[in-house]
Amino acid sequence: MRLLACLLISSALWADYLSFDYLFWKAEQSGMGYVIKNGNELNLSAPPQSGFRVGLDLECIRSFDALIAFTWFKTDTESDKTGPNMFPTYNVENKFNNPTFGMFNRAKCMWDIDLRYLTLDLGQSFNPTKWIWMRLFAGWIGLWEGQHFRVYYDNRSMRQSLDVKGIGMRQGFNSRWHMARGFHFVANTAFDEIWVRNKVSRVDGWTLNTVNDMRDIKPALESSFGLLWEQGNFMIQAMWEMLLFFNANQYLTLSEEANRGDLSFQGLTARATFLF
Repeated sequence: MRLLACLLISSALWADYLSFDYLFWKAEQSGMGYVIKNGNELNLSAPPQSGFRVGLDLECIRSFDALIAFTWFKTDTESDKTGPNMFPTYNVENKFNNPTFGMFNRAKCMWDIDLRYLTLDLGQSFNPTKWIWMRLFAGWIGLWEGQHFRVYYDNRSMRQSLDVKGIGMRQGFNSRWHMARGFHFVANTAFDEIWVRNKVSRVDGWTLNTVNDMRDIKPALESSFGLLWEQGNFMIQAMWEMLLFFNANQYLTLSEEANRGDLSFQGLTARATFLF
């Protein structure tokens, strides 16, 4: 952290602007059903949580610039259901190697995720019209993601962990559309291609222990839109932002099924920008 702080301070001497984002996002991952009750599959959904992003834009030659941004977001949730006529969505073994088939009386599930990613973009700004500002960019993304998923059926348990590390390319655009009196409409889009290493481990009770180490190229999509207000060397903006990782759910069934769903983050992003 000290090294990162020193780099930010020294880089600010050549910076065009410094931005701070407050994130109030909700995380959802498809394929997270853990129990079937009265014929309906129940899924986990995490409540909105807070995160942050810090960005530093460095001036380059002519109309080019380099933008460095770090994003961190973490959330967790749990669900506890009791009652008759419940069936498992996972076949969980117990210490006698007997899988769960048939009904049970209680299901408890917990899920947490820790997302961190760093982007470095080289962009060029231009004005296609008097009222529109655009920036085209291309660059790199580094991804660190950790997940934990735990399910309990009566006296049986299953624990899974997912560790994701990746690096890739990204490209996209930023835009501002002038409205009136310092107000702008903003719209941003980026598409990422990330080479990832997914390490998945699953433990059932005390007996079954499965580890999968997979490498793949995963696409991701980033999009945001909102309003910006500019006054002198200060800008504030409020945006609705979405981040989508395709085929991110790598949790294992007993048949080692993977690619079970997409992972998405969406919610409010509030940004304060200081121009130098």
